[in-house]
Amino acid sequence: NFASNADDHQVWLLRLDGGGNVLWQQFYGGNLDDQTQDMALLADGGFALVGYESGATLAAPQFVSQFAWWKTDARGNLLSARSYFSTQSPGSASGVVALAAGGLVMAGSGQPANAAKPAGYLLRMDAFGNASCAQAGGCSDVGTCDDGGSCTADACDGKTGKCTHAEQANNTPCTDED
Repeated sequence: NFASNADDHQVWLLRLDGGGNVLWQQFYGGNLDDQTQDMALLADGGFALVGYESGATLAAPQFVSQFAWWKTDARGNLLSARSYFSTQSPGSASGVVALAAGGLVMAGSGQPANAAKPAGYLLRMDAFGNASCAQAGGCSDVGTCDDGGSCTADACDGKTGKCTHAEQANNTPCTDED
């Protein structure tokens, strides 16, 4: 991790030769505090890095922390970046394993918004960072399926891995928590 200033860390990946000389280096991240906790070498020579991004933005003025995932090719060029699971307290992906059959497993912990206690997470993803309930064996966080609608019942179908957004029955009081 590299800090361009005290509040804005960037992910720094570099490759060295046997003599310790830099072959290449890349920086990843955006306006939030981006940090890595673990990485895995992929079968194609690329890298999967996991950690977190946190801070406050104009869109989300309260502190947020999200599991983060970056995928590169063998030369460190960024192919994909994703974030998952917003938490109200520091949360982070702390480990990643490349699976022989393809895809990845990412693990970490954090305290979901409006939850009394921190929770652990285990997420199975395909090679592109797409996670589904079916891959994980069931939903651990319906918040990943939240469509933002106040009059829908959000759920994740454990058989298909698809999010569903059923409209509430007529005369059902709608709240922001639905």
